[in-house]
Amino acid sequence: MAAVTESLLAFNSALVSTAEIPVSTEAPTHVHPFGTPTFGLLHLAGPEDGAGFVAIWTADRDGFDYQPIPEPEAAFVLEGVLRLTPTGGESVDVSAGQGYRLPEGWQGRIEAIEPVKKVYFLL
Repeated sequence: MAAVTESLLAFNSALVSTAEIPVSTEAPTHVHPFGTPTFGLLHLAGPEDGAGFVAIWTADRDGFDYQPIPEPEAAFVLEGVLRLTPTGGESVDVSAGQGYRLPEGWQGRIEAIEPVKKVYFLL
């Protein structure tokens, strides 16, 4: 049972709907903003980066070009609409109530079509 206990993460679900999301000024090295997005990030659980990281992310407009991502990512859009466009592929819009999964190495553009809030997990 010790292995299971070591794998448990605390998750404060109240933060998802009530928290003030701090404005972020730095994106990870594999993420490059385009346009003039205002974005926020609030760490919820897990390590500060890498597999097990869980956070709320917001963006009001424009978006980000992603170089190959180092870990798979899963996310659920809580508010707004995101557009995912893989490099060389077709765009797909993800609306509130929908989710997506990106494999390790994915690259492309993530754009806030409407102001967006998502909770995401690095796998």
